[in-house]
Amino acid sequence: MSKQESFKELLIEKFSTAKEIIQVENREVFYITDYENQSYIVFEYDETDATIYFQGNDEIIKIENINEDNLFKVVNKKQTVFVPIDGKKGLIQAESSKCDFMIFDENTVCFVEVKLNATSIRDGKISHNRSKALEQIIKTIYTFDKKLDENYKGLKLEGYVCTPKIYPRQNAAWENLAVEFLEEYGVPVFETNIKIF
Repeated sequence: MSKQESFKELLIEKFSTAKEIIQVENREVFYITDYENQSYIVFEYDETDATIYFQGNDEIIKIENINEDNLFKVVNKKQTVFVPIDGKKGLIQAESSKCDFMIFDENTVCFVEVKLNATSIRDGKISHNRSKALEQIIKTIYTFDKKLDENYKGLKLEGYVCTPKIYPRQNAAWENLAVEFLEEYGVPVFETNIKIF
């Protein structure tokens, strides 16, 4: 059994809702959207019309005039597993704030927090949003550590903070946060809305 399959089975064993919400994606490129505090895989993205379609809780949702920068893009060579964490249909429905979803392949588990709706570009607000996102990621990892006895079936952990393109990229403030996070928790974090497996 592959590490990916082993980890998926462990999630199903340890979380009662996992079997119903885990989704396996085989497309080489796909997108994830955040809609009404829930993450979903986009099953169709019409770039020409800037329209996405995804399966909502009870119906197919269509969103027009979407900007690709407001989606999380996944590029995978084999297969990716998607698990919503936060929201009504998430794996962890807790009162404390957790990250939005996780994706994993044969090597890596990525915990992703989406902050794409942030509109302020004031330094204080940017710093606050980044710090809050990192806090949500580590709280989620701690929850998984406890539930899984820190057993990730040999997969390495990463964190992703998705912020709007108006945020300065690769600036000193983010670099400092990422280095501190890695030193304190041993998990690399990235500020981007794309994951290439």
